[in-house]
Amino acid sequence: MENKRPTVRSTDGRDRPLKVLFLMGSDVTSHLIVNRLISVLRGADVSFVLGLTRGKTSAERPLPLRQLFFVEHTLLQEHAYPYIDAHGLPAAGRFNTPNGWQRLGLPDVEVRHVKSVNDPEFIAGLQAEGIDLAVSVRCYQKFKSPILQALGGPDSGSLFVNLHPGLLPEFRGVNTFLRSMQQGAREAGFTLHHLEEGWDTGPVIAQTRFPLSYSRSVHENLLAHVADAASPILQLILDLVDGQKVSASEQDHSLARYFSYPTEDELDALRGGGIEIFRASSVVDALTDAFFGSLPDPAGLREHLTAALEAEGIPYEYPRGPRTSAVLVGEH
Repeated sequence: MENKRPTVRSTDGRDRPLKVLFLMGSDVTSHLIVNRLISVLRGADVSFVLGLTRGKTSAERPLPLRQLFFVEHTLLQEHAYPYIDAHGLPAAGRFNTPNGWQRLGLPDVEVRHVKSVNDPEFIAGLQAEGIDLAVSVRCYQKFKSPILQALGGPDSGSLFVNLHPGLLPEFRGVNTFLRSMQQGAREAGFTLHHLEEGWDTGPVIAQTRFPLSYSRSVHENLLAHVADAASPILQLILDLVDGQKVSASEQDHSLARYFSYPTEDELDALRGGGIEIFRASSVVDALTDAFFGSLPDPAGLREHLTAALEAEGIPYEYPRGPRTSAVLVGEH
């Protein structure tokens, strides 16, 4: 006997799928998170809009951060995805590139390239099509009042949330896993919270916590927990499909700390304490594993990405050294 799949009821009384918008960054972690969610939720009367944004770096940032950007963003967008599109076969039950999802032509997965999340025409279009839930997944554009009100305001009929890679309120801002390891923290995690105009200030819906591994690089600790990152979003979507109310707790703003990008001295101190920012090999491994079933020769992707790293002068893997101490700058 076929089970009736869950639906939500629209404002005009029609039963329809829950419509979820992902506003995604261009990094490997966010793309793996969203692919994982789609693979789990397809068939549950949930439809998806993938809003693809592009991150950018600055020539003024320290070299390790520019190299991290290449490994996180450029390696995926300009090397992995073109190779997979040229040699792979998309399938609904697998992880796919954005072009792969488009080639499949599925009625419940739509792909859009978003230059600015604050573009008035983009916002008006979202309001017209009835988004039920919008989720920012490492989208580093600043959300201004019009889109916040359109997708999360009291009259919007929808929710607008952010998946923050860090434990709030103590670790607001960017590179929070790095800051956690810099301070010798035992654990890190992801926080799902309502979006407000302030950075990372909204009420918390859920958190996932897990131990930090100091034998891994900072980025490896992030990449290793894609399933933990996806979990609170998955639960929120299932709750909305079931018609449950979403509860949230205000942050204790007295505990808040906001972190910006680390300086050259801070990065040197991390290296001196035995902590690497990234190991490119972990990204190559993650992408090869994720798209293994889509490629006739997964080893070809590995070779292609390794060659791209070599051309950029980025080591495939830094030597692993023991962590010697906490690495707070100025610590004695």
